[in-house]
Amino acid sequence: MNITVLIHIYNEEYLLPFWLNHHKDIFEHGIIIDYNSTDSSLNICKKICPTWEIRQSRNEFFGAREIDAEVMDIEETINGFKIALNVTEFLCPHTNLQDILKNYENQQVAFNITTISPYSLDILEPSNNKELFNYILKDNTKFGYDRPPNRYLHNYANGSYHTGRHMINHPYSDMNDISIIWLGFFPMNSKLIKRKLQICTRQPQFDIVNGIGFQHRWDENKQYEELNTRYKIGYPLKQLNEKLYLTIKDKYI
Repeated sequence: MNITVLIHIYNEEYLLPFWLNHHKDIFEHGIIIDYNSTDSSLNICKKICPTWEIRQSRNEFFGAREIDAEVMDIEETINGFKIALNVTEFLCPHTNLQDILKNYENQQVAFNITTISPYSLDILEPSNNKELFNYILKDNTKFGYDRPPNRYLHNYANGSYHTGRHMINHPYSDMNDISIIWLGFFPMNSKLIKRKLQICTRQPQFDIVNGIGFQHRWDENKQYEELNTRYKIGYPLKQLNEKLYLTIKDKYI
């Protein structure tokens, strides 16, 4: 069964090692869409996932509509199941992904994967995935289902996505055997802040005028304000999603 992950990147050398090392054991095939990275992102990809494809984006900027169109055009060339993720999104199957999908191989399906988000007020500097996920499991790391946009794992020709790929036009069902952990505010440190602030320099005027991707234009003070707000209403992962907690513990602890 073919299962492919797609990701688009621009100067993602901080999060990429975590993301690639996590997903290389889940997907045999990956397509990395590069937006003219000028840091070490491409070398990191080649070192950690040497068999994955790297494609130069046809787009100059991170325009939401243009990103989605390119992703869907690439999906048209792929057989089997596919999912498009951001480098902040870590797919966590609760069992082997092939086993989860084996009963759906001969039918067209799309699955909605729910996103859960960690927050910590500590300055964390993990150097590898084991450290990263150990921090995630700490009791003083709080979680919330406060990022409504989900992602879709499907085997249609393309996702037929709405802008942002958070909704699709295909029929879909919820998939409770897979979760996505969104590292939009975790681990919050100077490297993550730098990574977040650079994205706004790559947004087209259309998105800015129309309020698309507004969160990418928050300054550092707004980032920390949002972090504190979300942390105060969060819960430890074991309390909020014990199944995911045990999945991570079995893999990384």
